[in-house]
Amino acid sequence: MLMTVAITVWRRERFLPHAIQSVLDQTHEDWEILVYSDGWSRWTRRVVDELRRDIPISYKRLPRRPRLRGNHLRRLALEEAR
Repeated sequence: MLMTVAITVWRRERFLPHAIQSVLDQTHEDWEILVYSDGWSRWTRRVVDELRRDIPISYKRLPRRPRLRGNHLRRLALEEAR
């Protein structure tokens, strides 16, 4: 069974490698990682691109709007999960 791991990022891209490593450390092997950014930081894309070299990660940067955070990002991730 496919497990979807949705990670929302709001100015905390420095924690992204640790969060993704946590997924990789699990015994379940059928997973997908979706990373959603609220668009406030350009660094999130750079971190994801670096990690994507070895790990299949989907990335979506949303329009830069102050209210696109937390719950909205999680709702979008749930809608796009397989």
